[in-house]
Amino acid sequence: MVLTNSSLRSIHIYLMGVFLLFEANHQQMDSTRSKFFWRGDIDKFKYHMVKWEKVCVAEDFGDLGIMNTRKLNEALLMKWILTLYRDREGDQVYELLKIKYSA
Repeated sequence: MVLTNSSLRSIHIYLMGVFLLFEANHQQMDSTRSKFFWRGDIDKFKYHMVKWEKVCVAEDFGDLGIMNTRKLNEALLMKWILTLYRDREGDQVYELLKIKYSA
């Protein structure tokens, strides 16, 4: 579990916090993570007893708690929207986003 979740760290998290990734990007990340989760370091095929979407449900709801990349991407982008709605004049991040996204 720890290795599967830690594969999303570093550059992937940064990119998801800045850009809305395409579905193909999420599918590629999910494919790599699911192969590692089900197979480990062995190249032998193993049957999946549960759908990947079910595995990516939070631990609070009784499942394994592997991160859902789509939801994580949306949540990280929502932080920027909250920064814009706080309307803090003089804040450099606010000024940059205001210039970039205001028409």
